[in-house]
Amino acid sequence: MDSILITASLLNNKGIEYKKGSIHSLQKPYLFRKKYINRWYIKWGKPRRHYGKGYSDHLPVIAEFIY
Repeated sequence: MDSILITASLLNNKGIEYKKGSIHSLQKPYLFRKKYINRWYIKWGKPRRHYGKGYSDHLPVIAEFIY
């Protein structure tokens, strides 16, 4: 899982605040193929090209903030 960096200013209870415990990965069904992340694929050979299908090799990270 990726990370989200949170600065001290988001933890000082002034203005925008990070909602404690809200960080999680987005796990929508369309991001998976046969229980694995539907990664992007590159066609091997010359020239190497992206197939135009799939997503990153990791899931998006989500955090909630309060204003």
